[in-house]
Amino acid sequence: MKKYDEKLKNEVVQKVIQKVESVKALNKRLGIPESTIHTWVSNAENKILLEKNKVPKAKTKTKKIPCIAVGAKKSNECVGYSHDFKLKVVNMAKVEKKSIKEIAEKTGVSPASVSNWIAAFWKPAQFNPTQPTPQAQALLQEIGSLQKERDYYKQQMEYFMRLAFRKS
Repeated sequence: MKKYDEKLKNEVVQKVIQKVESVKALNKRLGIPESTIHTWVSNAENKILLEKNKVPKAKTKTKKIPCIAVGAKKSNECVGYSHDFKLKVVNMAKVEKKSIKEIAEKTGVSPASVSNWIAAFWKPAQFNPTQPTPQAQALLQEIGSLQKERDYYKQQMEYFMRLAFRKS
């Protein structure tokens, strides 16, 4: 595998992100494989996303504040992530059906942290079919009244259809 210097990587990534030049054009001009360019761009975008969502560690001289990052070993290494970022990660797992490994690779967060966030934030609703919620009861009542209304109009329609066929 060929090594490329950081300056070239950064220039290529900037051109792609700013849409100055396409990946295909850079491939032809520089001879760098398209997959390599895509990897560089993806890594750069993930790095930007992570930097945007990091929450700085609280600094104090009087007492130590516990680390807000899940899975941190020492409080002085602590850099946590915003609540919104954690929810986005959980959303990727539950709604987009991505694996923990995929999410960890895409976001740069450890798989253990992703797993912890899912456990902490994903609370599926407890379903008890014997006790419908008040909202469900209201919906069931509305469905009942709509069914009665439908049946009434159905009877009316049948009545008028019989009248119409008698006259003809």
